[in-house]
Amino acid sequence: MFTLPYDFDTTTPWRQIVKITAVICISLAAAVIAAAVMGRWGAAAGIAICVAILGFIARLAARFPGLSFGAAGRITTDAIETRPIRVYGIPLRVPVGRYALSQFASVRVVQRIIVIRPPNSRSNEDIGSVELVGRQGAPDIEIMTAPIGTALSAATEVGTRLGLAVERTAISGEKIVEVKLGS
Repeated sequence: MFTLPYDFDTTTPWRQIVKITAVICISLAAAVIAAAVMGRWGAAAGIAICVAILGFIARLAARFPGLSFGAAGRITTDAIETRPIRVYGIPLRVPVGRYALSQFASVRVVQRIIVIRPPNSRSNEDIGSVELVGRQGAPDIEIMTAPIGTALSAATEVGTRLGLAVERTAISGEKIVEVKLGS
């Protein structure tokens, strides 16, 4: 499953969020113009305030410390190369550069969604992100998001192939709790 070179791109959900936000902003801007053309100055002002609030919240989210927008790049036998990502000219905050494999300490599986579900059920499966944990100034780089079982086996493969230890954790402030219902 994991062969080198390995291309990865975990920015797709963030690209979608930026695209949806851009469409909402353009629609609201068109509504402001339409309201102004019709002489509805109160409506135009109200919608303009909504656009300003949306822009302010988007700007806060983009600068939120520790928030990762994924990564895109390639893992080779000696390095990891990541590239910048832009959506409609808007840069996503992703790691960019070339990092030697020696700059990574381990492979981490972060369990993103913790759901209690009945046994033998495949719905609502927990999600795991596979990340390379950086050291010596290298960033943590997310290389895969998948159901937790797939993420754990992929992390083991990546760790074996790259000579890195594998660790499992939950997102900050949460615990991994596995409950089996029934007998």
